[in-house]
Order: sequence, then C-alpha cells, then structure tokens
Amino acid sequence: MATLINETTKSQCAAILAHMKTKGPITKLEALKQYDCMHLGGRICDLRKSGHDIKTVTIAIKARGGKTKRIAQYHLDKKAA
Repeated sequence: MATLINETTKSQCAAILAHMKTKGPITKLEALKQYDCMHLGGRICDLRKSGHDIKTVTIAIKARGGKTKRIAQYHLDKKAA
C-alpha cells in the first residue's frame, strides 16, 4: 500500500527529523503535543523510506495509577546523525 504524502505529512516528517537531530529521541506523546502528529509510527516509516537510519527502543514509563507502560522511543542512529 502506498503512503499518501501531503504537505502536512512532509511538514511533520521535517519537524520530527529536526527534533531527533537537535533534541534527541521522540515518543508518540511528544510528537502529538509538539507537532500535532497523531501517527508517529507512520512518519517514522516515511523517514526510514527516505533513507534515514532510525532506531526504535522500548522504554518503560509510569502511567496513571502507578502502573508501568512500555512505549516506543525513536532516535537517529548515532552513526548516521
């Protein structure tokens, strides 16, 4: 299935890539809050298809009620950055 690339998608990809280059790793929640990106996984896929070496790390965070949740955190490979 082909990915629909529109101006919003391009803008989000650019913002997410800039974030990873300057600020470091990004999570879905950060992408939503900072860049109005509701589908970070899709943008990461687009960036990977464009040739960027992006790694995924699963991290544990504290959720409401003290429960621990595991979420994906994406970062540029240090060799490629």
